[in-house]
Amino acid sequence: MTRRELDLAKLKSATPWPGLQETIRLELVGPLLLLCAVAAAETLAYVLAENPSSAVLWYVNLKVFSIFRKSGWLFPVMSTFHSRSC
Repeated sequence: MTRRELDLAKLKSATPWPGLQETIRLELVGPLLLLCAVAAAETLAYVLAENPSSAVLWYVNLKVFSIFRKSGWLFPVMSTFHSRSC
């Protein structure tokens, strides 16, 4: 037995419900991916502020991270509140 197989065997015996490992993985991966996407979008916004003439950065901002702009349409109350507080 390798060390990895031994760890998986311990994990399977430690969880009382079948499929719990997959659920735990999904609960960790989803929020981590969202955190990375938001961090990347914020970093891109900062870089665009420093270099506004970059066509590549504008393309990435408008095409790849367009979901963050579109989310303002889904939650208009939050967008209105943010614009009033600034």
